[in-house]
Amino acid sequence: MDGFLAVGGLLFHTATITEAGLRIVDLWNSSGALDAFMSRMLPALKEAGFPEVGPPKTTEVYYYYPQR
Repeated sequence: MDGFLAVGGLLFHTATITEAGLRIVDLWNSSGALDAFMSRMLPALKEAGFPEVGPPKTTEVYYYYPQR
């Protein structure tokens, strides 16, 4: 999987464990970038034996202030 996660468009990523399981929050520069990543990630998760997941919950972000 060398370079697998090197997908353009990812601005921010974090993950945490909740009572419901793993929660991942990503910020993408476009819905197309997210779609491109998911088209690679979902088959890889299936191949690795993870349970099937539905489509990600998304919302628009109107402003992002990157820390420099």
